[in-house]
Amino acid sequence: MKFRTGLTVALILMGAQSVSAASYYVSTTGNDPGTKLDTWRTIQKAANTLQAGDVVFIRGGTYVALVKPANSGAPVMP
Repeated sequence: MKFRTGLTVALILMGAQSVSAASYYVSTTGNDPGTKLDTWRTIQKAANTLQAGDVVFIRGGTYVALVKPANSGAPVMP
């Protein structure tokens, strides 16, 4: 998946709303922990971390990667 400079993308995992929904951020200069001021560097880090209801904001830049989400975004049924 490749995104070009100036393009801002918000990925939202669909599914049941999580009680502890969180917002995370990714930028090409990021490191950790995914906050607005201290972003993650890769979209894959977000894909590995997000749970149903969480949101990730991807800042402008070029990201070249095959992204494989770790979670479906669907609620877990007991």
